[in-house]
Amino acid sequence: MKGRRADIHFHLLPGVDDGAANLEESVELARLAEADGTGVIVATPHVSAQYVTDVSDLPDRVAEVRARLRLEGVDVDVRCGGELRHDMVGRLGQSDLDTIAGGYGAEAERHALWLVGAGVVTCLASDAHPGWRGPGLGVGLEKASWALTRARARILTDSAPRALLEHGTPIVAPAA
Repeated sequence: MKGRRADIHFHLLPGVDDGAANLEESVELARLAEADGTGVIVATPHVSAQYVTDVSDLPDRVAEVRARLRLEGVDVDVRCGGELRHDMVGRLGQSDLDTIAGGYGAEAERHALWLVGAGVVTCLASDAHPGWRGPGLGVGLEKASWALTRARARILTDSAPRALLEHGTPIVAPAA
């Protein structure tokens, strides 16, 4: 794998939700991520009442995408995940790259960068969808570097998401 970055929110699976419509779009989206320096993609289709997603089918769909990417020479590791609606699981502290990149305006960008600089954000993810929000960990890294040193910003796109994949979410001890 060439890329070091790990994108933990990515709509790569074809025909499941509002992400890739077919395998060709999946391949193109994965190529863009690879070109941006991403080596691991967690395929995270919506799991909600709005999208009928049978989670038991997801490992087979991920295997299909992996096989096609291998055939096409796209060097990314695809993992299986899901995007659960906030009302299903509660809020997770993910900072949307569009906010950091200024996609929601200067004020939202300023607040997002403040959260990054304050150490509240633990990982950056792209929420990539074909056609309207491509992979963008490179842009996220650049913008996060405005609030942190480059090495600390790189943790948000590289080692922190990889540690999350390897070890899961940390357990916080209850207050005494």
